[in-house]
Amino acid sequence: MRHERRSHPPLGSSRAPRFPPLPPPVEHLRLSDSRHIPFLDLGDPSGFPVIYHHGWPSSAWQAALAHNCAKELGIRIIAPDRSRFRPHRNPGSVPDIADDITSLIQELNIPKCSHLGVSGGAPYALATISKTSDKTHRGLLCSGMVYPHPECVRLLFRPYRALTSIQQHSPRLLKWTLRLAFGCLRSTPESGLMKLLLRVLSRPDRAALQDPDTLSTVERAIRQAIYPDSRGIILDGIRLTTPWKCQAQIRQLPVWIAHGQLDHVIPVSVPITAYPDVDPSRFRIYPEEGHYSLPIRHVKDLLQTLIP
Repeated sequence: MRHERRSHPPLGSSRAPRFPPLPPPVEHLRLSDSRHIPFLDLGDPSGFPVIYHHGWPSSAWQAALAHNCAKELGIRIIAPDRSRFRPHRNPGSVPDIADDITSLIQELNIPKCSHLGVSGGAPYALATISKTSDKTHRGLLCSGMVYPHPECVRLLFRPYRALTSIQQHSPRLLKWTLRLAFGCLRSTPESGLMKLLLRVLSRPDRAALQDPDTLSTVERAIRQAIYPDSRGIILDGIRLTTPWKCQAQIRQLPVWIAHGQLDHVIPVSVPITAYPDVDPSRFRIYPEEGHYSLPIRHVKDLLQTLIP
């Protein structure tokens, strides 16, 4: 396997954000089958490694939100970019991508690490931890999506419920639906994309995204996922709405759950319903936070729980 470094052309606003300039250099790990695993390497290069599993629809550039705090805490952030993954079979599955991330951990010679799964990244974090529990210090599922069980799906944000329903009845239709949706987003002006998002978010989410630098980082992470095309993020959406099997029960793994009480996208009732056997001491409910505000406002607190 070969380790390469590449850069992508800059996208979006030229405003200098508080976070690292986007996009930072992209590392590429070449697998034996000639596929590449793209990832970002942020924070403290010599720090304790934390694998950052970004949300959906987004990209590894979302991890820039954690860069400054990670550097302060002595944490190395390694963020695989699923939006640019090319699975060995289409569309692949959550465990298939977890295998690729496991290969990344092995090739980077990481003996022990933690995992932070944010929103749509939570299933990938959980699947990877189940495959590498001996190398995992701790996992944290933040505002996390769960296995698409009917009891959980009915509690989700309406667009997510619709996508899961389409997938169950016609996977091909889901692919075309996502292609159309992301095609429309690509033609949406930068300010328009976030205006659409802000309309449907809770009060704490809107407040957290009032900061121009934060808003710019979140938006550019989304745009990186859909430019120059949206094939990777479409496959990601298909995988997340397709039932998958975890190798181990969550209660057997070193996994904690953090969720905002005011999350309207993935309500707090979703992880409570999905993980009834998890020790209550491993649930951390933030009463005044939503879906975006939790990983933005409490990123330092979340990262601190992942350090040995």
